[in-house]
Amino acid sequence: MTCSHIQSKMVGILWMIPIYSVDCILSLLFPGAAVAIGMMRDCYEAYVLYLFLAMLLAFLSNDDETQMVEYLESLPPHPYPSPFHYCYKDLLDGKQYLRFVKFGTLQYCLVRPLMALLALTSSWVDMYEEGNFDPLVSTYLFIVLVSNVSLCISYRVRYGILVFTKSFVFFLMI
Repeated sequence: MTCSHIQSKMVGILWMIPIYSVDCILSLLFPGAAVAIGMMRDCYEAYVLYLFLAMLLAFLSNDDETQMVEYLESLPPHPYPSPFHYCYKDLLDGKQYLRFVKFGTLQYCLVRPLMALLALTSSWVDMYEEGNFDPLVSTYLFIVLVSNVSLCISYRVRYGILVFTKSFVFFLMI
């Protein structure tokens, strides 16, 4: 791939490795600051998920959203991904489905930093303890549940676009 608009997104994704490495080293050296350091890592993780969607769309449509919409509209009707098919009857057309996929990914990009911020503020008032699932003592259970539900939604909508565009092999290569 020699397309600069795709390569820049790949470089952003590959930066995840050194950022996680530095995060681990700093968390070991400064255990009192591990929650704050983890917050920065979580924000970058959310950004990387956005970059992956942007890279996938750029790869599939040659950085032209109208081309992607036209392709999605040419596909036969298919149901919403599970569990959304219980709430909605038929899948939206190309443009609305693309908006659905973007929303599914971007909601995680908002929720994850907010949950990291909640963890940080909770740790300042001694209401956050990793591994403590007692909701009366720690906000850890709430943060884990909200983050994981948001992540599952984000993965599920992106999986749908991978399957519909037959680019699952591209996902496995990354």
